[in-house]
Amino acid sequence: MELQDILNLISSGEGQCIEFKESFSEENAAIETLCAFCHSEGGTVLFGVLDDGRVKDISLGKNTLELFARKLRNHVEPPMTAKIEQFQIAGKNIVCVSVNKNQPGLVSFAFGKAYIRVGKTNQAMSSNEMKDLFFAGFNAENFADRVKLSLETESWIDREKRRCGIYQTNRGLFLVHKWRPSQESGQIADVVTCLTQHGNGSLNQGIVKSVEYHLGPKFFKHTVVKTESNNNFRLEVSAYSPMLCLARVNFDDGSPYLDLHRYIDFWPESNTDTWASEKTEHVIEDLLCILDYVNEYSDLGYKLPWGETVKEEIENQIATSFYNLTKLLSRAYNIPGNWTPSDRDILFSSRGKGLKQLIKLYSTERNRYDKYFNHED
Repeated sequence: MELQDILNLISSGEGQCIEFKESFSEENAAIETLCAFCHSEGGTVLFGVLDDGRVKDISLGKNTLELFARKLRNHVEPPMTAKIEQFQIAGKNIVCVSVNKNQPGLVSFAFGKAYIRVGKTNQAMSSNEMKDLFFAGFNAENFADRVKLSLETESWIDREKRRCGIYQTNRGLFLVHKWRPSQESGQIADVVTCLTQHGNGSLNQGIVKSVEYHLGPKFFKHTVVKTESNNNFRLEVSAYSPMLCLARVNFDDGSPYLDLHRYIDFWPESNTDTWASEKTEHVIEDLLCILDYVNEYSDLGYKLPWGETVKEEIENQIATSFYNLTKLLSRAYNIPGNWTPSDRDILFSSRGKGLKQLIKLYSTERNRYDKYFNHED
C-alpha cells in the first residue's frame, strides 16, 4: 500500500472496510475488527489515527509490531495472514494492518468468537450467519457429474486400500465428540469426547484399559486418565474456543498403545439463540418495570425497613438483573460476557456507577438503560 492510499483511507473515514485505533492499547479490539473484515470484503486498521481522522504520533517499541503479529497469530483461529506496514505522515508514525476477504467456507474466530462488519461496528456473528458462511458455495461432490478426476499418481484403488488400512491400524477405534451450549458462565460449549468403535473390536471386546487425554494448559496442567469403559472413557470439559485433543489408548492384551487425535469444533446452534432471546426478554421486562417504579416514586431517599434507601434497593435489583442478563448472553451468544470476581465487586459495591461502567465495557443492551443513567446522574 502506498502513502497516498493511506491518506485516501483516512479522508474517507471509518466504515465498512476501515477502522482507526489511537494506539496498540486497543489491539484486542483491532484483532476483532480484522476478523470481522475477513468475513466481508477485507479491510484495514490504522493505528495512530483518532476517530475523527486526525493523525496522532504512535509510540513504537522495539518489538511492538512483532508482538502484535504474534498475538494476531495466536488468538485468531484459523491463523490469520495480515499485512503490517509502517508509514509516516508529517513526521508522525502510523501502522497499517490489512487483511483480505476469507476464502469461501472459512469462518475466523478472534478470541473464540466470530464477528461480522456492519457499517462502523463489529457484530457477533449469529449461528445461522456462521452456517451460511461455512456452507457458502456448497456443492456435493459425490455425484457422478460433479466428480473431478485426480491428477495425482496414486490410484483410487490404492487410496481405498490406504483408507481401509487406517481402520486396521486404529483397531477400529476413533475419537468423537458431542457438545451443547455451555451451562458455565463465560464458556460457549460443554463438550463430551470419548472413544467409538467401528465394527467389532477392542472397545466392545473389553480390551481397552485406559485413555490418556491431553488438551493443553488452558484446560489441565497434566494428562487426564480415564478408566471407565462403561461410558467409552468419556471426558467432559467446558470450552470457549475450539481445540485439539490428543488421546493415548492403552490395552489390556499387551499390544502397543494407540495415539489418536481430534479437532474439537463447535458454534452456537440456532435453537440456542431462540432460548436466549426468550430468557433475555424476561430479564429486560423486569428491568423496565423497575425503571418505571423509579419514575413513579417521589422520594428515592426514603429508608426501607431493612435500612437501605429506595434508590439503593432499586440499584441493587437492576445490578442483579443486569448480571443475570449478561450471563445469559455470554452463555448463548458470541459476545463478551466473561464475568470475573472483580467485575462483580465493581457491580455490587459501586451500584449504579459500577453498572454504568460495566455496561459500557460489555456493550450489552446499553440503550435500554440510558433512561436510568440520566435519572441517576
